[in-house]
Amino acid sequence: MMEHCTGFEQGLVFVADSQTKGRGRGNNAWFSPWGCLTFSFKACTTDGVTLPFLQYLVSLAVIKTIKDDPVYSEINLKIKWPNDIYANGKKIGGILCQSNFLNGYFDIVIGIGLNVWNSEPTTCINQLIRERGLKELSREEILARFLEKMEEMYPIFLRDGFQPFIEGYLSHWLHSGQKVTLLEDKQLNIRREVYVQGIADNGSLLARDEHGNEYQLVPDTNSFDIENLVIHKKK
Repeated sequence: MMEHCTGFEQGLVFVADSQTKGRGRGNNAWFSPWGCLTFSFKACTTDGVTLPFLQYLVSLAVIKTIKDDPVYSEINLKIKWPNDIYANGKKIGGILCQSNFLNGYFDIVIGIGLNVWNSEPTTCINQLIRERGLKELSREEILARFLEKMEEMYPIFLRDGFQPFIEGYLSHWLHSGQKVTLLEDKQLNIRREVYVQGIADNGSLLARDEHGNEYQLVPDTNSFDIENLVIHKKK
């Protein structure tokens, strides 16, 4: 998608009814059947310091798209670091941000996949809504609400960075104080227990061990196995 979108203005949105060759972080396959809201949109920034936080901002915007409506505020949506959307322990969405530096600014394409109607292979937004006896949401409604959220949040992000949103992000993620295993060398089986503290100033995951030693884990080079609570280097 990046190669087809370079040079287009900010705000351009592409929507697909289904997707068979989508990909996530690290070239992981992402299959989007009918019922999944799958779309990409353009954004721009000149600030490379805040760029790593954009995936966090978008993750929070997805959560707020549903939960800021008082009718749906109790829907159990959470953020798995760095940019997956979970419900009841199951992944129902993901975000991928790609960028090029061109003519003095970062040209960004943000791709999102969110299970709206498709309860397989995990669960979906409307299954969660039906379980509470509430009115289902269409893909179009969710897309419109999301774009309104981004239109509200992105100018603040460009002006003030992620700081105005960090509290909201952490309030919706799965990890505060979570004890995880940091697998430093798989072949030598070098591992240590650490506790998740939050997000570092550079956008990394911040963790500390029982001796107070600090670890900053960069999203692009680390993968979080949430089922086994293990963080390891990407292959």
